[in-house]
Amino acid sequence: MLKMLLRNSRVKKVGHMVSSDLRQLEETIESSEPFVGALDLASYAKERHVASNANCGLNDLCAVALQKRLNKNVSERQSTAWEQETLTAQQQQYAACDAYVPLLIYEKLSKLSVPCKLPEILVPLTPVLLYNTDNTTIIAKGQLLHKFDVKIFDGINITPTRMMIRVHEILVPGAIVPTHRKRVVKLGALQ
Repeated sequence: MLKMLLRNSRVKKVGHMVSSDLRQLEETIESSEPFVGALDLASYAKERHVASNANCGLNDLCAVALQKRLNKNVSERQSTAWEQETLTAQQQQYAACDAYVPLLIYEKLSKLSVPCKLPEILVPLTPVLLYNTDNTTIIAKGQLLHKFDVKIFDGINITPTRMMIRVHEILVPGAIVPTHRKRVVKLGALQ
């Protein structure tokens, strides 16, 4: 029964570096078929702009996604006592956290939307992210201006590819918007 679940791609196996765990399980039980359906939480968090890179650990993910501290005892994790037939209370606690925390993080991250390009038909007050010039870092968050009847703003033509947004959160203080006369992004400013 367990092998069927591990081989089923529709059953998600969520965790930190879970692909390597699945490979190790495959080798341990000498499975003839690969175990699939891995979802790495660090990559998942990066897609949702919760983590800055896909190399963060479970402790970091717990902190940013759940605003909780995950106390993972390193000596407990590296203990050779895991080979014993009966686990200690500390090992049981460690294993329970290691299994349950990824589920909580996944549930929290799944509620967040993944940023995407603006649609062709713009809707007023649509939330937007303002990226740096190479599209790798979000520098500010805002929303499309509620009036689309403006054709020129601050000497800049407003077009379907050049829209005004009102900034409500700055993530990179001092960031410069190259399309707006190389000015620094400011709260409440129209960009």
